Amino acid sequence: MKRWILALGLWALVANPAWSSSFGLFATGIWTDDAGEEVGLGLLLEFDAGRHVDFQIRGSLYEDLETDADPEVYDIQAAPIDLGFNYDFRLGEKIQPYVGLGLTYWVLDFSTDTTPGTPGRGIDIDGENGAYAEVGIEISVHRTWHAFIEGVYRVAKAEVEGDDLGHPTDQEVKLNGVAVNVGAKIAW
Repeated sequence: MKRWILALGLWALVANPAWSSSFGLFATGIWTDDAGEEVGLGLLLEFDAGRHVDFQIRGSLYEDLETDADPEVYDIQAAPIDLGFNYDFRLGEKIQPYVGLGLTYWVLDFSTDTTPGTPGRGIDIDGENGAYAEVGIEISVHRTWHAFIEGVYRVAKAEVEGDDLGHPTDQEVKLNGVAVNVGAKIAW
């Protein structure tokens, strides 16, 4: 699965100048119900669909979210990939508030320094589907450069599955929560 995600990201970067309308980088912070909070980085591609509507592909990476599956706490890496549409309300040429909806696929794995990777452990966590809603504002700094800040609410749940040396660890982890993204993008 990781190879497919990497291939999709590489394809998006290479194909970007050909048919996308903007490319952005952002810093992100997330606060989830069961997995704590974390800061990370992200990429954004937008494709103009006309009439104030854009198709978005956004990916974020959070290195150390935590899940308190009994009997231990495990760090997980999470990379939510959002696919959706947003609608912008043009308030002149400088300020564009927007709202959006879409689907999220969470790529999940244990961090390399956590104990589930040691021999004899049968702990697993799989990727999960979810949804998101967003609200944000984009400010035109220059004709092609734009700054943005957005709030994204995601809904999803994952499950830590397996047997930890005789202790069952099946536990649902709610990834529901708010992310705040602050970044810049270039549009053409």
